[in-house]
Amino acid sequence: MCGKYNFVTSAAFSCAAALSGIVIFFALQISDIELNWWGNSVINEGCDGTGECVLKVLPEGEYFGPRIGEFH
Repeated sequence: MCGKYNFVTSAAFSCAAALSGIVIFFALQISDIELNWWGNSVINEGCDGTGECVLKVLPEGEYFGPRIGEFH
């Protein structure tokens, strides 16, 4: 009896999450609100944001990855 409505409950939770995501997206886009929280600003801090802790410097004209014409 306990598992009788599991699929209905799961579908309701999934639908509610999708609908709330749509409502939140449009609520923030229409009013042009900019959120300032840790997740938006952390990418500009530390080694990644400042570029001060480079482990390997490439010579001029070099790059990582396969050379031109070596793609298989």
